[in-house]
Amino acid sequence: MRKSVFLIALLCYAGTASLAQQPTKPATPSKQPPPAPAKESKKPKETKPEEKKVDPPKPEANLTLEQLIQTAFALLQQGQTKQSIDTFRLATQKDAKSIQAFVGLGGACMQAKQYTEAIDAYRVALDLNPSAPEFYYNVAMALVEVDKFQEARNLLGRAVGLKETDVRLRLGVAETYRREKDLLRAREAYERTLGFGVGNPAAYNGLGNLNLQENRYQEALDCFEAALRINQDELEAQLGRSAALSGLERHAEAIESAQSVLQRIPNLSFGYSALGGAYEAKKEHLLAVAQYEKALERDKNDAYSYGNMGWSLYGAEQYEKALEMSRKALGFDGKLVYVRLNMGLIYATQDKWQEAQKEYKEAMKLTSLIELRAGIKDVRDALKKSPDVGALKRALGFLVTEERRMTSVG
Repeated sequence: MRKSVFLIALLCYAGTASLAQQPTKPATPSKQPPPAPAKESKKPKETKPEEKKVDPPKPEANLTLEQLIQTAFALLQQGQTKQSIDTFRLATQKDAKSIQAFVGLGGACMQAKQYTEAIDAYRVALDLNPSAPEFYYNVAMALVEVDKFQEARNLLGRAVGLKETDVRLRLGVAETYRREKDLLRAREAYERTLGFGVGNPAAYNGLGNLNLQENRYQEALDCFEAALRINQDELEAQLGRSAALSGLERHAEAIESAQSVLQRIPNLSFGYSALGGAYEAKKEHLLAVAQYEKALERDKNDAYSYGNMGWSLYGAEQYEKALEMSRKALGFDGKLVYVRLNMGLIYATQDKWQEAQKEYKEAMKLTSLIELRAGIKDVRDALKKSPDVGALKRALGFLVTEERRMTSVG
């Protein structure tokens, strides 16, 4: 199964772009050799042990607070996340009350998936200015990444109290439910948000993404087209529209929609991911792989592109490479249930039940009913092609039993 999720990725992209300053590369000081030891007159030259070279101080150490922050944002935009974090930390040491430095540090840590550190940095910014709704939002979104959903909702509720008309805060509440896989409450929250954001495309995009997740493709398309009527250049809506069209098997339109985004922003990794998804929906597996590779050239840490490439490679019957890409996806995000289910399917297709069962059991720890049913459909599709493979039969029995258990509990 392929995953089409643009909401979080695009929010992060937009947030980084809005904070980043113009890149400025600090000058690297030239290294001068240590001075030669002084010679005493009328004495033979003595051999002295080689002096230990001392590295010159880092150029950031002499920058002002504003220069440190500007440099850190530039490093973050250039993809030098570790250096950006180190520079933001220098800025916080230079001024322990610099809100911008702590917000930047939190953002850089989020990009590096250092969520605990991000929470700490964002909390300092919030403590320094508890009247700013956006700081509650920052902490909440970091808390979501460590599965502290209720705490995140509590903070967002306080933020909404400060600014009731802020659509992003209400979308954040919906997102906590979506990430918690409480899709019913997520839908209620997205629909409530529409009441406050009728003229805001983000409200329609949020509900559109949820519809994609639930395979409600026509409803998703309606949402994304509503967003585009508000703003025809809305990036997320164009990418979401492509995914919805793929789900409706309107392949030519899906490909055209993704390509139109890439014409505007040729280096956008999400654009190549969307185009890959459009080709995959058309069963053009290797064309899809080529697009996912382009996406990864622009964002080498994108777990979804690795996971989706694994699915396309499975479709092309390149099983070992499919497993390799799937493992890479899980290395970046171990919570990707669809990738676990895909790996179980790939092993089962090769009649390796022991390996398949291991992956399926891991998937069951986090799966939702929708994800499980998608996995069941994939196994049934595989059995149509290979009805005599014993591991596929066992996989179907295992997953159907889990479905019954989940529905009886619910």
